[in-house]
Amino acid sequence: MAKEDLRDDTYAYCSGECGAQVTKELYDQLTQRNDGDPAVCGDPHDVGCSRKGQPLIVR
Repeated sequence: MAKEDLRDDTYAYCSGECGAQVTKELYDQLTQRNDGDPAVCGDPHDVGCSRKGQPLIVR
């Protein structure tokens, strides 16, 4: 997960559109690292996600 270690832990990087799906476990991990704020979608180059900052979809 080296991408600047999720830059700051607010974002989970997703490939493709911002309906990025993460497992419950990963979502909880990201949320915990984010001081309890919900993890949202981010993209290091502003390409993969159509809407940066959208909530992740937990599967």
